[in-house]
Amino acid sequence: MIIQLVHELLAQNQSTSSSLSKAYIVARIQIVPNDNNFSCPIIQLVDPTTHQNVKCQVDQINPYSNNQIVCLRQWTWTILTDGSVFVGFIWDPSCLDGLDVIMQKHTARCQKLLNDSIIYRPLQLRKSNQLAVLNISGKVSAISGVYQRKAGSIPCYFVELEDEDYTLCVWFLGKEFIKYYWDFRIGNYYVFSDVQVATLALNQTKRGILRYIPIQSKYFCITQYQGQILENAAARIPSLTEHTSVFPPAVWLKSDADDSHTYEGVITRAIDSVLGIYEIDHQYTLCLFHSARLSLPCHPKTRIRLHHIHSVQIQADNSLLLNNHWKSPFSSDAPKTYSFLIACPRSRIEILSIPIYTTASEIPLDMKACSMNSLDQSSFDENMNFMQLLQTLEFKWTLYYYQLFMSISMSPNALLQATQNYASTLLSQDHNEAADQKLSRFTSFLEFNQFCNAVPSSRNAKFSLQTYPSIEKLKKLGSQKSQSKYSPPLSDLNIQHASFEDCPIIGVVDAFSDGQLCLKDGTGYIPLLVVYPKDHSRDIILIETLCIIRRFDYINEETSFKNSSGNACKTENIYLTCYIEDVDILFTGQSHLLTNLPDASVINSFLDHFKAEEKDDVLTILHIRNIQPTRAVFSSKNTVVLESHIIAICYDVIHPDSTCQTVSPHFVTLVLSSERDSLYQLAQFHIGRWMASSYKNPRQSLWRVGSKMKIVPIATNTSKIHIVPVLNPILHFKVPKIYDVKGIQKISAQYNSEYSGKHIQKTINLIGLVVYKEYVSSRDSLMPENRQRIWELYKTHRVGCPQMTSHSILVRLRSGLSTFDIYINLGLQIMPLGVIPGSVVLFTNLGLKPKRQGSVIYGFGTTCTYFTLIETSQDLNISVDQDIPTYMLGESVPEQRRLFKAVCHIKLLKLHMQWICKTCGLCAMADKCGGLCDDARAVFKVKMTLEVRDGTAACLSYTEDESLLFLLWGCSQSQRNNIKQQVFSSGEPFSYNSLDKYQEQSQLEKLCLKNNTPGRYWVYGYFLTNGDMEGLPGFYFSRMIKTVHLEPITNLSDSKVKAPFEYPTFVSSSLCDQYKVFRLIPYAVQNNIKEIYQLTERINKHYIKGGQ
Repeated sequence: MIIQLVHELLAQNQSTSSSLSKAYIVARIQIVPNDNNFSCPIIQLVDPTTHQNVKCQVDQINPYSNNQIVCLRQWTWTILTDGSVFVGFIWDPSCLDGLDVIMQKHTARCQKLLNDSIIYRPLQLRKSNQLAVLNISGKVSAISGVYQRKAGSIPCYFVELEDEDYTLCVWFLGKEFIKYYWDFRIGNYYVFSDVQVATLALNQTKRGILRYIPIQSKYFCITQYQGQILENAAARIPSLTEHTSVFPPAVWLKSDADDSHTYEGVITRAIDSVLGIYEIDHQYTLCLFHSARLSLPCHPKTRIRLHHIHSVQIQADNSLLLNNHWKSPFSSDAPKTYSFLIACPRSRIEILSIPIYTTASEIPLDMKACSMNSLDQSSFDENMNFMQLLQTLEFKWTLYYYQLFMSISMSPNALLQATQNYASTLLSQDHNEAADQKLSRFTSFLEFNQFCNAVPSSRNAKFSLQTYPSIEKLKKLGSQKSQSKYSPPLSDLNIQHASFEDCPIIGVVDAFSDGQLCLKDGTGYIPLLVVYPKDHSRDIILIETLCIIRRFDYINEETSFKNSSGNACKTENIYLTCYIEDVDILFTGQSHLLTNLPDASVINSFLDHFKAEEKDDVLTILHIRNIQPTRAVFSSKNTVVLESHIIAICYDVIHPDSTCQTVSPHFVTLVLSSERDSLYQLAQFHIGRWMASSYKNPRQSLWRVGSKMKIVPIATNTSKIHIVPVLNPILHFKVPKIYDVKGIQKISAQYNSEYSGKHIQKTINLIGLVVYKEYVSSRDSLMPENRQRIWELYKTHRVGCPQMTSHSILVRLRSGLSTFDIYINLGLQIMPLGVIPGSVVLFTNLGLKPKRQGSVIYGFGTTCTYFTLIETSQDLNISVDQDIPTYMLGESVPEQRRLFKAVCHIKLLKLHMQWICKTCGLCAMADKCGGLCDDARAVFKVKMTLEVRDGTAACLSYTEDESLLFLLWGCSQSQRNNIKQQVFSSGEPFSYNSLDKYQEQSQLEKLCLKNNTPGRYWVYGYFLTNGDMEGLPGFYFSRMIKTVHLEPITNLSDSKVKAPFEYPTFVSSSLCDQYKVFRLIPYAVQNNIKEIYQLTERINKHYIKGGQ
């Protein structure tokens, strides 16, 4: 064998081993502290001639070999791809000449201590005297990493002894004790002499310890047999009676506090040695991030023993980190379950054997490959637990895999900052235990019986990793998860909805050329509608930002129609909706320019202009007053151009050296167009927002904004990413009133008294819950020559309706039990997103018109009507918690349509149920219709006539609401489906008439007859006028009401729900006989209440005597 020095191996510039080179390494060993906090000391080989050094991968070395010349016989010299070099070997006493003589003297001193001194065991130090010096023996159960308060400070570490249910820590403080660190082994017995009882106060942690005193204290490794003898001998030693130490060294360990165990295995693959990620035995993924791990990577085929290791399982189906990048082994597929071994601050890694390679090709060179090229270990906070670390790595790898960093200009520092923002803002919300306590690894080592900063909950062996789907994957998940939320009868609109509450998505928010926001990544894009709740600040800038959306809704508005050739077609309008509170901005692009709002100058209590302290390129300040919807216009070249007009108040900005005359505030119109590449900025314009502009032309009121014209938002608060404090907006104009649906009824009454049949010449702002939406056809849209033009505009520019036969939509709003219809003629207007049932929408500048018959008004969209989504996914069930007056049916009909409620008995007079084809309107069965439509889709249709009576009058109610029918029958959802299926299977309509007699009754007929038994209901509705009743079937009753809601009364003893007058239960079922009774009561109502009681008594006696 030949001798090689360190500088000779460095000169070879290639990996080798003792088997390949047939040589020994002769060098000096040095043990030095590591610069990284809570890490193991570094062992390095120093060339005795050139003093060049190389780090060593070894976990045990005799302290007497420090600064001594050693000879290594079995070793592996590794040069990694990044140029770093290290040598691995297993320590053997024969490496140091003369070590056996030194150890003989060491053993003699140990034996003398055992024979002549009193040696306590840890269990006896439950009481102790402060600053007492004593001897202690015990088995080492844990060894901490080396801790430094700051770089360059005195290093320290702990050696923990265990005794039954108690633990005790020996504290080594000082650089001179670093050489002893690698001499301690878990499971070995040691004797410590002349150690001092002390109290440690560190990071809000106080506990008793035994301090190892320089020069005075000594330690010796003894055998297990000697340790057991000392334990038996210590039992005969009197326990310490004095107790002056507030914190005794012996700390009681809960029986269930430590669930860690020991594992021995072989490293099969180095996944990420920078973070300490390895694969063990092709079964487990090992994480050493939280432990005092070795400073160098471990070779594959290295056998190791892990002490105090946690075993957890991670469930993640679509993890890019575990499945695509790390390729971690998993045990099951549904869902994928990955087994992890997690090292904590108490864990210890022992190297049992290292591979000695026989060929150079076997030596791995990429063991130090990290997760990302720009990964910096210092970017991960030591307070992160394992799940926080894994979640952060999953987030960062998602950015790389989906190429999100390519969508906006992100430097490596910006990417690192985005990762830190993610870890600090999101993960602390889910795992706030470590964030609140801010316990370091060192504190976690001392208080492991209360807290472990590696595993959040050691008793929970299973965790779920939050993964982030791509846009492409999200569309597939949305189509699989979505359910039909809304499909109105006889309509070709089907709205699919899926709510993602625990599936966040990462992407870059950008804007299309038409101004619509979108979320994109490397796999695709999807339109995005961000909802700002009412009175919420709109100062958040989203364009060109890297965001994570924690909760959102997936919407698919599916529309069916027939093209000009008669073929069935289907369009899908897919987009996402989310609240602004669920959007976390992690990085903002460089194009954002947030400025301060200058000082305001007020004249005559009105804002006149602004004063700038420094000269810059901001010449005017704009306050947005109105935004018109995006429309299609035709240019001089006969091409389609999208435009949006924005009305704003323009204020001058006066600079210090400005000589220009101040221009009074005036209105300007900003024109954003796709032709000038400025329409994409529409998303940052909001009504009420302040904007800064570099353009100034007091003589021009129409600004055609180009791509180079700088108009940027001004932040007016410090929320989210904005940190510039500015003035609050000075509002000098009247805030427009916002009506709800109930407020429209007052306008309807005013219309009846003032306008008397004329159009209402005013626009309003209306907010309400959308409960119905349908596409409406017109004569122009039904013309064949216009169908193709409508379809082409929608397909290329999303202009108009997604149907060839429609260009308007009908939207019905509801507030409580009041409803209001709005007709929106889209024409050349961009199709609005989010106006679907279940959404609360604010309509700005909405027009009003009266219906042709009756006293009802409706709303219509103008060219200035603007849609703002306020809330999403609201419950469509009717709420009757509003104050509705109680009314008697016999009272005089009010002049206006007024919603009321009454306690009534209800009888089903007529019922008609059938399935109808949406396309032709004929009866459908088994997806086929009488018109033989190719794209037949059946819908369930109900027509129901009710008799409503409360003792003062009887009224008729005609409704097509199937929910009222099933409410009367008291059917569950499964029973409703069975009834519909029965009608569908029969292939014929089901009809019922109370005047007919049924000898062999079917199940449905029995349900109809059962409903005619006595029962009380709260009936909510309003009387119909003659104009409203046109087209309805004629009956004996002269009064009709529209019932909008029914509520069964279960507490009959409540005086509030008692009917005014009770009908006799023996009244004949004949409609004519009942009608005679009902006709008498309304006349008496007008005279005297007492006469009603007398009349009722005479009627009862008459029927009894007559035997009817």
